[in-house]
Amino acid sequence: MPAFHWNTIIVASVAVLLAACGDQQGDIAPAAEQTVQVGGRTLKPGDAFRDCDNCPEMVVIPAGRFSMGSPANEPGRSPDEQPQHNVTLAKPFAVGKFEVTRAEYTAFATATTATPTPGCFHFNGTEQVLDAARSWQAPGYEQGERDPVVCLDWDEMRAYLQWLSARTGAEYRLLTEAEFEYVARAGTTTARPWGPDIGRGNANCDGCGTDFDAKRTSPAGSFKANAFGVHDMLGNAWERLEDCWHDTYAMAPTDGRAWTVGGACAQRVTRGGAWLSDAPDVRSSLRNWDLATNRKYTLGFRVARAL
Repeated sequence: MPAFHWNTIIVASVAVLLAACGDQQGDIAPAAEQTVQVGGRTLKPGDAFRDCDNCPEMVVIPAGRFSMGSPANEPGRSPDEQPQHNVTLAKPFAVGKFEVTRAEYTAFATATTATPTPGCFHFNGTEQVLDAARSWQAPGYEQGERDPVVCLDWDEMRAYLQWLSARTGAEYRLLTEAEFEYVARAGTTTARPWGPDIGRGNANCDGCGTDFDAKRTSPAGSFKANAFGVHDMLGNAWERLEDCWHDTYAMAPTDGRAWTVGGACAQRVTRGGAWLSDAPDVRSSLRNWDLATNRKYTLGFRVARAL
C-alpha cells in the first residue's frame, strides 16, 4: 500500500475544496493536530493498528467537516440523498481498513462455537430468493479467507461486535451513516473518491471492469485505498450501518451520530454497493436499506471504534 503524506494531502485538499465549494464542504485539520493514543502508541490519521490477533486492522480517521448527500448536478441522484447538509465529526475515530473478512469472523465463530444459521438471499436473475442451503460459510460462490464475510443478519453482526469489544476492552460498533459517507469521500466532492466516473478497475461491481464483476466478492486490498487509507468503501459488499432508515435527510443529525430516532428501525441503512450492483449506482452518496433480519450474499459490514 502506498504511503500517505497526510499533512501535505489534507492541507492541499482543504485549500482546493474550500476554494471550489465555499462553506459546502468544510475542512479537515492537519494530521499533526489530530494525534491520538492507542495502546501506548501515538498515532495520526492514516496510521493503522490492531487491538488483538485476528482483530480487524483499523485506520485512524481525522476529525473534520463535510457536505453529506449529493449535489443537484450528480447523475443518478435520488431524493433520499437530499437535502445536502454539512456534518461535523468533532473527534478522530477508527474504522476497519477493510470489510470484516471471513477469517476474522471465523475467529469469532470458533471462539464462541457459533454455528452458521442457514438461509441467505440471492438473486436468481429476476428477484431475491431465500436459499436455505446458503450461509456465511457457503454463500453460493467461491470465497477465500480475505473475502468479506456475507450472509449475516443484524443480530449476528452485533454478536461479533460484542465479542470483539469484550476481547479487547475497546468499544467496537457499526459505522454511522454519516461516518460511512465521510470516510468514503475521504475529502472529495465527486461522485466517487477517484473522480466523477466509475472508470475501470477502481472497485468491484457490475460494470467496474474487473475479473470479479457480477460474479463474486473480491479479497480485501484488491483495489487501491482512498486518501484516508481505507479500502472497498464502494463496491464489493454492501455494508450494514447503525442508522435506522429515513426517506430523506430532513432533520438529520449534523454531528455524525447514528440517526435512530423517528426512523424505520426494522430497516437498517446499507451503503456502498456490492459486486452485483450496477456501476452507475456505486457512488459515495448512494443510500439503501435492508431488513435487520435479512441475510444476503451481497451484504457484509465494517467495524468502527472510538479513540
